[in-house]
Amino acid sequence: RDFIFYFLLLGTVAFLWCHTHKGYVLHKFMAVYLVAVLSGQFIQFTIKDQGIVYKGNALESISIKQHSFESLKNSNTSFSIENFNPQLQYFVTHMHSAFFRTLLVPFHLTSFNSYQTIFIIENIYILLLLLYLLFNLNISGFISNPLALWQFIFAISIMILIGFVVSNIGASVRYRSLPILFLCLSLLPFNKTENNL
Repeated sequence: RDFIFYFLLLGTVAFLWCHTHKGYVLHKFMAVYLVAVLSGQFIQFTIKDQGIVYKGNALESISIKQHSFESLKNSNTSFSIENFNPQLQYFVTHMHSAFFRTLLVPFHLTSFNSYQTIFIIENIYILLLLLYLLFNLNISGFISNPLALWQFIFAISIMILIGFVVSNIGASVRYRSLPILFLCLSLLPFNKTENNL
């Protein structure tokens, strides 16, 4: 929940900046998130997890959250993910794999039971919808709209975090439902085809 608040706060700052000073919408969002990532490396804060208090930066808190999910490893819907290394270079070079892990679980894994087949069918539908929206995207309209960028970047940020932290199929499917909705809602108004979904 603290991460969701943090991402909402970043998006709100960028959104308000775009509304008070017109133009360069994409640049302003990139600047806010770049400053956040760099400052998150140096600012120390208190992290509470399962009754234990830690001191660390934003990347160290991701590592702590990942370790708290280790207790779910005994479940039959767990899968292994690489231990998070709380270094900026690791974060940047592994963001894409964390995002796709969240988007594709359990599509790229072996199905453990027939119940998970429902998740696989849902994944196929989500992927087809996203591909349709991306291939028919009016890019210039999209990148100049602060609300669409706010929704899109918020969704991507949450999905990256889920990919780094969560190693359980059920939890991953539950947690990604909100960002998937934001992702689709950010792209839908900029569909180039005449009949929107």
